[in-house]
Amino acid sequence: MAAEAFAQLRGESFDQVLLMGPSHRVAFHGVALPDVDAFETPLGQMPLAGQLDTLARSKPFMRANAPHEEEHALEGELPFLQRPLGKVALSPLVFGEVDEQAVAQELNKWVSPKTLIIAS
Repeated sequence: MAAEAFAQLRGESFDQVLLMGPSHRVAFHGVALPDVDAFETPLGQMPLAGQLDTLARSKPFMRANAPHEEEHALEGELPFLQRPLGKVALSPLVFGEVDEQAVAQELNKWVSPKTLIIAS
């Protein structure tokens, strides 16, 4: 089913992919942004969006690798994105306990019509 859904992206063009998922292994408050330059799959690397540095300075966002290290909610989606979209900039967000309104306010500042939003 995932392959069928992501195949619908063929021929589309996006500036970035905002990939959001819950933390299954690490309990924390906020939204974790990884402190790396790219995620790697068997299909190659997916570069992370440059604006994550700016977002990380806004509450409730933070740089934290621990929530990403063994998380499966986001990484399982990556090959399905790489096939139709290539090396589009990735914004992977792992959610702990958050105020949804605060998250929405901050994301509205940098999400554009050319942003693909995926909630896993």
